[in-house]
Amino acid sequence: MANPLPAGLNVSGEAGVARVFSQAALHLSRGERTTTHAHYAWKLHLGLDAPVWLNCPELKLPPAAGVRGILIPPNLSHSTGAVGGSIAVFFAPGSRHAPWRDDARPRLLDGRMVDRLLSLPLDTADGRQGSEVVELCAEELFPRGVENVDSRVAHCLRALQADPGKGLGALARDCGVSLDHLSRLVRRETGLVLRRHVLWGRLLRALTLPGGNLASVAQAAGFADHAHMTRTFRACLGRAPSEFVTPPEVVAPWSS
Repeated sequence: MANPLPAGLNVSGEAGVARVFSQAALHLSRGERTTTHAHYAWKLHLGLDAPVWLNCPELKLPPAAGVRGILIPPNLSHSTGAVGGSIAVFFAPGSRHAPWRDDARPRLLDGRMVDRLLSLPLDTADGRQGSEVVELCAEELFPRGVENVDSRVAHCLRALQADPGKGLGALARDCGVSLDHLSRLVRRETGLVLRRHVLWGRLLRALTLPGGNLASVAQAAGFADHAHMTRTFRACLGRAPSEFVTPPEVVAPWSS
């Protein structure tokens, strides 16, 4: 297949080129590597021309293992990277049949699935065609229907996507329950604590805000300060915000 990586992308683990779609994202890079983190989304990590690697308590896969495709569930602490070019596709839990809950173990993709995924038009992963790649990957990975979550949790998550800065007390009142009860419901239904949903929403807002100094971006996104935003980026993405030299191309807001 043609090399889908933009010309001139370096080979030292640069944050690469990212595109955001509704409830999904694509990340094209070369020599990718992250520090330990746990993200909100399902992540498909696919080596385009060489193996990918993974390090987590449940599984350690060095490049020598020769693995080309891994599916990483939400909230799993891990670090990951690639020897050569790679694509990472992120899916919001509950979208495109991606389950909310899982056994929290990474999945190695068999050779036939990797071949099918590599046959997709990954070299045109931008704009409308990039959105099609996301949908086709989801069809391969999540063939079964997704379980519905409690209606109060669904309302809570929609509200947080629309306004990550909304007060949690007011959010609980809107859902007709106490904050403690809402927190338990969210944890039970999604496997993630409520605070993680809040921070993920703020992180996404920070990624897509117009350029400026990091302190002003942190304030506009709802973080307490620059340091708080940096800690959240490292915890959720394995990178500091300063590593994202080029903001993601937002084809459609993640929350749409």
